[in-house]
Amino acid sequence: MALEAAIAAALAEDAAHLGAVRHFIDHHHNARKKPPPIAVTLPEDPRVRTLSVRSQPLSDYEQLAKETSDEQQ
Repeated sequence: MALEAAIAAALAEDAAHLGAVRHFIDHHHNARKKPPPIAVTLPEDPRVRTLSVRSQPLSDYEQLAKETSDEQQ
């Protein structure tokens, strides 16, 4: 199910390659607040155990891609 949705999303974005499909699968998992699909062994250091990394919006990069395509026309 997640794979099919990721492939459909990648095709909709005209990005039919493995990296895009992986991105959409990761995005889907993150949006559903699911843990990583594989176990990660962390050290016992509480600074590492409580660390949270937030993904940043990619809208700035999308804007750059639009400007580049506008310049080519």
